[in-house]
Amino acid sequence: MNLEQLHLAYCIEDDRILLKMALTAEIEGQAKQEIRIFITRRLLKNLWPVIMQALSTQISLDRPDAAFASQDLVQMAHHESVNAIKESGSFNTPYTEEARTSPLGDEPILLESIKFHLNVNQPLHMQLIPFNGGNIDMHFPSSILHGFCKLLQDAEQEAQWDLQLILPSSSIEQLGSGLLN
Repeated sequence: MNLEQLHLAYCIEDDRILLKMALTAEIEGQAKQEIRIFITRRLLKNLWPVIMQALSTQISLDRPDAAFASQDLVQMAHHESVNAIKESGSFNTPYTEEARTSPLGDEPILLESIKFHLNVNQPLHMQLIPFNGGNIDMHFPSSILHGFCKLLQDAEQEAQWDLQLILPSSSIEQLGSGLLN
């Protein structure tokens, strides 16, 4: 199955973010699928730094010559990806609510953890591990992962969880202003 569409929205009644992943069929005639996952505040709080580290590490793996600037490159790639998605109109495209099978059941699953696997010049591999066992393997090319991060930021703001999901900043920005002698 291939990722067709992502949708994240805050569910006030559950105090969770609902992630819907629409998947296209790999074989013609095969049913499209949808996976629904709840993201809790605790999970997002722990997940965000790991995603940021994975983005930096992926740049270091793919471009060892630029490893020293990986945080700056993450910011640049994020802005480029988000702008490209905005220009294509994908952020404004409503989630397609169509008949899809739900291989994991009709109710959203609750995740216990997420594992990341990084390989040189390969999309980020995320292994989503629900409390009820099993796992869901997803591969996110960098541009999709940056879009996912933007959607997470927007949903977290809507939830008013005050997690301050920010991108890594360069060491120069972290120093702040001051007098150098």
